[in-house]
Amino acid sequence: MRPVEISDGELLLRRARMSEARQLMRAVQASQPELVRFLPWATPDYDVDAARAFLEFARDEERQERGLHLSIFEQESGELVGGMGLMLRPVLGHGEVGYWTHSDRAGRGIATQAAGLIMDHGFRQLGLRRITLVCDLRNRASRRIAEKLGMRREGRLREYLVSEGRARDHWLYAILKREFKH
Repeated sequence: MRPVEISDGELLLRRARMSEARQLMRAVQASQPELVRFLPWATPDYDVDAARAFLEFARDEERQERGLHLSIFEQESGELVGGMGLMLRPVLGHGEVGYWTHSDRAGRGIATQAAGLIMDHGFRQLGLRRITLVCDLRNRASRRIAEKLGMRREGRLREYLVSEGRARDHWLYAILKREFKH
């Protein structure tokens, strides 16, 4: 798989470069109080080594066609404002989308816009027929994003992921290629 860059003129989704590890670390650290509620990797000790390890992981996942782990950049400023992932199950024709945004950009539609871009890429370029999203029951913002994208809630995953030291229930949302309008 060639390195992926997706843009709509406002946002650019691409794998962050190793030289941008500090920018990634600063964005995660600044957003950590909000992220830690739902994302187990967003720990208080997230540092430049953790950012570099993630970037190495992202490169390997892309190379092995297991997933796209892209950073979200504002096109005009070049500022890193979040992360977007599409974990791939190509044999099944499935993908799972996940994301986070910098706390000072929350509520501006960035995650919805970026998720729409990567889902469009998944359906059109990668030939997926189904994309899912899993979110903590407490995460109202992610539920709204899923619904804005036309995803349907399919069920409750009991004790699915651990966050804040506790296994928590999550909602499973999904959309089929024929249902996606972007």
